Amino acid sequence: MIFNETYMDDWEYEDIYNLIQSNKLSKDLVKEIEALYLININDFVKTIKIGEQNVPFKVICKRHINGWVRYLGMDDKNIYFREKDFITQIVIFAINKTNFELCFAIIKYKLLKKIFATSAIP
Repeated sequence: MIFNETYMDDWEYEDIYNLIQSNKLSKDLVKEIEALYLININDFVKTIKIGEQNVPFKVICKRHINGWVRYLGMDDKNIYFREKDFITQIVIFAINKTNFELCFAIIKYKLLKKIFATSAIP
């Protein structure tokens, strides 16, 4: 099971980052974290049944203030997500579902349509 923790739209998060960079907002006021987590469904159910407060998610990617992360989809082998570091811009990632190793990263945003046109992303 994949859980994408988000609290704002992409553009809102970047606006907040720009306010912090221009000293118009204190970074201490921003508590939200953008993250992508993974857990086996059976482990998730077991955790809920025993009433555990902290679900033991595996962190795939996490951002705070300086960017965001969004789940894109998956196929038989990979999990696809996009991440934006506000300094380096958007990167598309694929990680292997078995070993969580990076399969590829595409840095140029303009390639996004080409990826979707030629890949198995649902």
